[in-house]
Order: sequence, then C-alpha cells, then structure tokens
Amino acid sequence: MKDTKNLLKKRDIDYPKMIREFREKWDKQSVEYWERELKWLIERIKRRKNNWDKNIKAMSKWQWHK
Repeated sequence: MKDTKNLLKKRDIDYPKMIREFREKWDKQSVEYWERELKWLIERIKRRKNNWDKNIKAMSKWQWHK
C-alpha cells in the first residue's frame, strides 16, 4: 500500500506539473487523463482520512472498555 505522504506529493506537485506540461503542448487528451487521475487521487486521500478517523475512534472505544 502506498504511503499517504507520497499521495499528497503527487496531489500537490506531480500531477499539477503534468497537467501544466500537457496544456503547454496543447495535448487535450493527456490533460483530461491527468485531471481524471488527480480527481481520483483526491478521492482516495479523502477515503484514507475517513478510514483513519474511524479506526482511531474505534480503537479509543475499545481501549476504554478494557
């Protein structure tokens, strides 16, 4: 499983860079592809954060019942 830190780097640096590069080249198809990938990546990061929050909440409840 990829580290969330790497996903954040892709979201903030790598994917926007790719989108800019292909916009300069007037390559519409590649721009659309990288924009879709960026949107998918943002959703993935949100899911990870939600799952993390749920796990922390569940673990804290479990620890109190011990």
